[in-house]
Amino acid sequence: MDPTHAAYRRLKPSIDQDHPQGWFVAIADDRVIGATADFHDLENALRNQSKDPQRILIVEAGADYPEDVTIFGSDQVFQAPQASSPDFKGLAGLPLLRVLEYGGDHVAFWLRKLHVNP
Repeated sequence: MDPTHAAYRRLKPSIDQDHPQGWFVAIADDRVIGATADFHDLENALRNQSKDPQRILIVEAGADYPEDVTIFGSDQVFQAPQASSPDFKGLAGLPLLRVLEYGGDHVAFWLRKLHVNP
């Protein structure tokens, strides 16, 4: 486990105790460096600290994250978004989402191939 995720596991009890459920909490340097109710406000607060939000672990207070997550992919999955824009380098973009049904909540997220009736 990388050090940031290890810090999250260690800090989780205090994060859940000190912050309202649903708040977004940023972790870096083995400590909480920011927390807000609004994700975009936290992004801005991190930028004001000269931190790149994309390089900071942000978790949701009260959420339980699994130790391991399996992500499925294939060449077709990675190429579909790039067909609409070369800027989508490996990102699952709108072209992929157009051929899938998806949904979820705070407990689970699901994907399945979209079935269109003729």
